[in-house]
Amino acid sequence: MAAENGHRGSGIAAIMGIGKAVPAHVFPQKSFPDYYFDISNSNHMVDLKAKFTKIWWISKDRKDLPPRCRYDFYRIRLYIVFYRDL
Repeated sequence: MAAENGHRGSGIAAIMGIGKAVPAHVFPQKSFPDYYFDISNSNHMVDLKAKFTKIWWISKDRKDLPPRCRYDFYRIRLYIVFYRDL
């Protein structure tokens, strides 16, 4: 708007970079099971770690897929089978 009126700014022009900043205490959700078992000194519980990872994959899929009535019914049956296997 200032350029339309013939006014110019004084000083140096700067460009701001846009990126992704992740704090040091934040971990990607994919590596969370490994992180959790490391800090709790539970790496010897391999079966429990596998169950924890499987639960994470199930909840991840539920968030990614778009909701549809017919498809939701199929997914609910599929998750019941997964939880029974846990």
